[in-house]
Amino acid sequence: MKPTMLNPGPLAIALLPLAIGLFVFYFYTYAREAQQARQLTGAQRNLLRFLRLGVALMVLAAITRPAISMVRQETRLPVLPVLIDDSSSMGYPDARENSVAVQGGGGKRTRFETATLIAQQLQEKMTLTHRVKIYSFSDTLKMVKDLPHRDSESTPAVSRDELFPSTMKPAGEYTNVGDALDSTLSDLSGDKISGIVLLSDGRETGGAPMKEISAKAAKFGVPIHTIAEGNEYPLTDLRIDEVVVDNEASMNDVLAVQLKVTNQVRDILDTEVTLLDKTTKEKIVRKFKLKRGSSTIVVPTVPNSVGVHDYHVEFPKYPDEVNVDNNAAEFSVNVVKRDMRTLLIAGAPNREYFYLVPALLRHPTINLACWLQSAGPLYTHQGHTTLQQLPKTSEEFKIYDVIILYDANPNKLEESQMAAIEDCVKRGAGLLVIGGPNFSLAAMIQVHPTLFRQLLPVEIDKSQLPNPDTVYDKPFKVERTDQGKTHETLQASGDPQKNDQIWASFPSLYWAHPIQSVKSGATDLLHRSDIKGKAGSVMAAMRYGNGRVLYLGINSFWRWRFPSEGFDFDNFWLRTLHYLGTKEEGGKQTNQVALNTDKSSYSPGEDVQITMKLLDQSLKSQMVGQKIYAGVSSAAEKAAPEMVYLSANPDGTIFQGVYHARQVGNMAVQVKIDPLNAGTDAKAIVDTPRVPFQVKLESLEARDTSANLEDMKAMAELTGGKSFDYHNMNEVVKLPEVIPSDPQVLSRAVTVEIWDGAIFEILCLLLVCTEWVLRKYWGLL
Repeated sequence: MKPTMLNPGPLAIALLPLAIGLFVFYFYTYAREAQQARQLTGAQRNLLRFLRLGVALMVLAAITRPAISMVRQETRLPVLPVLIDDSSSMGYPDARENSVAVQGGGGKRTRFETATLIAQQLQEKMTLTHRVKIYSFSDTLKMVKDLPHRDSESTPAVSRDELFPSTMKPAGEYTNVGDALDSTLSDLSGDKISGIVLLSDGRETGGAPMKEISAKAAKFGVPIHTIAEGNEYPLTDLRIDEVVVDNEASMNDVLAVQLKVTNQVRDILDTEVTLLDKTTKEKIVRKFKLKRGSSTIVVPTVPNSVGVHDYHVEFPKYPDEVNVDNNAAEFSVNVVKRDMRTLLIAGAPNREYFYLVPALLRHPTINLACWLQSAGPLYTHQGHTTLQQLPKTSEEFKIYDVIILYDANPNKLEESQMAAIEDCVKRGAGLLVIGGPNFSLAAMIQVHPTLFRQLLPVEIDKSQLPNPDTVYDKPFKVERTDQGKTHETLQASGDPQKNDQIWASFPSLYWAHPIQSVKSGATDLLHRSDIKGKAGSVMAAMRYGNGRVLYLGINSFWRWRFPSEGFDFDNFWLRTLHYLGTKEEGGKQTNQVALNTDKSSYSPGEDVQITMKLLDQSLKSQMVGQKIYAGVSSAAEKAAPEMVYLSANPDGTIFQGVYHARQVGNMAVQVKIDPLNAGTDAKAIVDTPRVPFQVKLESLEARDTSANLEDMKAMAELTGGKSFDYHNMNEVVKLPEVIPSDPQVLSRAVTVEIWDGAIFEILCLLLVCTEWVLRKYWGLL
């Protein structure tokens, strides 16, 4: 404690007149007493004067309250917080190369046990020079023990069993490393932190990013010493990450089940997958070779009955797998009976025709009837149904779900037949118009100028007829537009990345039908890469009444057969026909919008991204002023759905919203939009099928079982700390040598008031009593 100054206070100056008054009063009083005090000696009189003057001065001092300002200094030991990750990933086996893990003995080789062993070794040394605080963390920071300071090595340290009892297990579902460090810095902000020791595998699953908190610790000058358990290699595991499958399938048609799988068992794993239809008890077993890491495999199956089919897919369980629960998954598919009655009217056969007809004939959901206009009277027309003549009336045309006009000869189509086709589409059928070089659409408009022009999604120059002398030798690519990338007809794969790869693999083309522009209200889906603007469209869709019209300006899709033989070619035409021909009772199209979720499986707490895309641009005008909601409900329970608001993008074609997954189980999302100011019996503008997704308990800790050595090392380097992992774990015993032990010195200003104390009061009382006793003794009272 160091005194710095005497502080009598400003009141002393104000009391100076009072002191002068007291001096005059005492002088007058002594003058009067002088007559009685003549018998006293001079020394006796001076003593009485001294006593009175002393009392007066002490009274004045008490009134002025003099004080002394002093600085007190306190020395404290520095603090060393030790943070131990107790999330469930710390229960995984530690790296076999970790020398400290081997020292654990008794088969204790989990990451958490290695961490507790190192923490015990450190605290036995650091409690001699520091205040050691042990914390554990997963999603939140918890105090384990504030260890007592030891004066000497002879004082026993807290035992490991006492510090980490057997009941303490790593079971946290999250690893918020950044939050734990931030809480430590906040809790110990009033102490001198010599450093932070972090024992973790570094695999954070949430909270503030480690890099952000590392920068904060570096700013405060707090080094973080990282001790990473585990290694950079994932533990042995084979898991199904996601099942990608269509929500609806056709009976007796191939259902392709795509499995996104991660193999961490061995580099090349010979395995098999079992697909069980729980509804029909049918089982399919397929063998695969899986490379290490992520891959996608396809398991085909053919459902043979109508209704909702529940499927169970499973891989074998392998020894030493860290998690066997993720080897299996379940999903549901609605199987419907489709008989797509299709009429193909072609002007003349060409190579595209020779590939297209067999592709449609061999598909079990398509009932095809062909009419080749250039054939002679004795020609037997191909198809499941053999036509003797081309339909003429609306009654004859209305049995078809899809009508295809493939480079048709307009002179062999009567006006009544074109009117019947137009009426059929208006009632809900689909029309596919394919332009070709033989007759061209310009000729069709010349012959049927009104009806055919109305049906087309594009504008055609009727004077631009084909020139048979023109040679097309300049190749060009076709590109999907923004609308085309999500349109169901152009989805070559359920995986967006795989879909992009397939489209990039398609070869160039050499001819496309010329157009002037895409009609207002129609959707441009495919575009030539060499022609900019609306004149470059080669595929466009439009709603016409209750039906659909799709325009194709290419007659050489057969060139796309060769990257994958006929697979992509066949599927393109199948998706196109399903898009055009799928309808509900009353003839209203059901595929006006595309509704989907970003994944098919989620963990509780994850966000489900719901996206609804308008496939029919004419719906935009009907949805003006509407608030769009998606209903999310359990697939099993018939409870009221939870409504999720879907906000529109700037052009009003894509609506998105987020549902926060809470309930575990099979869920489904559906959108129903009723017209504004309509009665209760009015038909909905949009009424989508239910799109299923799954919410299941899946630990985020199990998604990546490797240790994050790089980020742990980067954190130590950024803050000036030391980093340790299985490569140099034997050097962790040297860590106490680099942790400074400089004490924390606290300085505090203290003001001591001199008058406020027993000594001052006793002295004042002693002076008064002494004067009173002497005056009594000398006969002055």
